[in-house]
Amino acid sequence: MNSELRIIPPASNFGWAGNYRKRRKKEKSYVRNSLFSTCPNPPSGKEGEIIHNFPRSGFTLVEMIIAVGLFAFAISVIVGVFSQALRSQKILNSLIQLNSNAGLMMEQIMREIRLGYGFSPPNLSTCSNTLTFNRTIKGSESKVVYQLITTNSSSSIERSEQKPPGSASVKTILNASNINVSSLCFNIKQTDPSYPWLVTMYFRVDSKDKNVTEKPMYIQTTVSSRTLPRDFYQ
Repeated sequence: MNSELRIIPPASNFGWAGNYRKRRKKEKSYVRNSLFSTCPNPPSGKEGEIIHNFPRSGFTLVEMIIAVGLFAFAISVIVGVFSQALRSQKILNSLIQLNSNAGLMMEQIMREIRLGYGFSPPNLSTCSNTLTFNRTIKGSESKVVYQLITTNSSSSIERSEQKPPGSASVKTILNASNINVSSLCFNIKQTDPSYPWLVTMYFRVDSKDKNVTEKPMYIQTTVSSRTLPRDFYQ
């Protein structure tokens, strides 16, 4: 009996198993070749391995400390600038109120001096913090007194009016509560009895706000009465 030797190829070279192994080997080779071609520094490893070479994002401790320090410095600078702006705005508002209130006081006193007569005394070469005169509006005569008063370590300009003269006085404070009038001076001059009275007014005002370190405001003006002495004595 003749025996015949038959060589059977392994299962890896034929059938579905062999085809799967070939296809799998091709896929691994393609993946590795793609990584080597796209990465400037190809990863090390055996051929056919699937290597994940994705960049890892994050911060180190030193970077975090530097970032927090820069952020804190920027916040401190912003807060300092903002607080300085608020302080400057507050000082500017106080100066505006000081200027406005001083202008209003001056206008009111000047307006009544123009309508006044019988200034007492008629000639005052020295400085006085009190001014007394009469005025007549629509046939009604009244006596007006401006003077500097001091209360609670602050000074103010007080206006008092007796209508008619000799009656009870109605008193008002001209300046605002946050304004201090540190000096007030009236000078009355009449070169001739027939000439109108000439009144020079001088006062100094400053703000009570402690944040305002500006110098006091000095105001001086001269105004003459529109009422002639002959009209007063007739």
